[in-house]
Amino acid sequence: MATNRSRQLHNLARTLTRLTGVQIEASYPGPRWELRWRNGPTSGQMRTVLAKHAPAGVPADHIDLSRDVGVDAIAMQAIRLALAGKLEFDRRRHAAAGMSLLISDSCRDLADPERGVNDRQAAMAQRLLQASGGDKYAVPDLLLQHDGVEWLLPEPALDDVAGDPHFALEVLTARYATGAAAAQWRRRLATLDENVALAAARADAAADAVVDLAVLAVAAAHRARILAALDAERLADLNRARGRVPRLGWPLIGRALGGISRQAAQQEHDRLKRGAARRRPAS
Repeated sequence: MATNRSRQLHNLARTLTRLTGVQIEASYPGPRWELRWRNGPTSGQMRTVLAKHAPAGVPADHIDLSRDVGVDAIAMQAIRLALAGKLEFDRRRHAAAGMSLLISDSCRDLADPERGVNDRQAAMAQRLLQASGGDKYAVPDLLLQHDGVEWLLPEPALDDVAGDPHFALEVLTARYATGAAAAQWRRRLATLDENVALAAARADAAADAVVDLAVLAVAAAHRARILAALDAERLADLNRARGRVPRLGWPLIGRALGGISRQAAQQEHDRLKRGAARRRPAS
């Protein structure tokens, strides 16, 4: 009977491995059977799957489940928490232990804690993992030592700076943030207000080509948002005027728009409608 039960539970471990995509090991540490795995689904999720596939005569609640959280998941969760502003960076005694506990506890109900939200977060976590040497207790030590996560960012490529206003704003923040703003940048990659960053960069007589490129990218995105807001206001004004006062024809509207022709006024209205349609989120 014991041999048959052992065979059933090891077959169950193989079935759950196939269904969940994580390697599951069955053991009998006594007095109950145990299924153990690393990262992947939470214990609650595994319990749900187990309930559907437990061997006959073996109640699912008679099998213990244990998920190990790997150091790769600890590194990834540390990045997530830091970027969300949920880690305390202080030099008090036992700060690393407290941070380690917070990171571990926050993984408990998180499925696939080793997976990043995006490639950038995953790359930062990989650098942190490498720096830790695979020691999960070294992760908070490193974050406290560097006072944040900025050191895990790669040097921005010029193509990234030119092509992504957010990367460009990060370049300006890293260069010009001071005081509390600099701490927020180091600890959670919080960027400066665009106007503050642009003013600081434009006032810097020693700015290099990377900063100049970043200024162009940030200013272009800033200008585009302002123009989009102005266009939205103008379209609303036009629609309101045409709807409330039907006798206002296009010649009179064109005059109010700055002395343009009837045809130009209609074309302006059409342009504004097309712009609004492009900015409207897809449903």
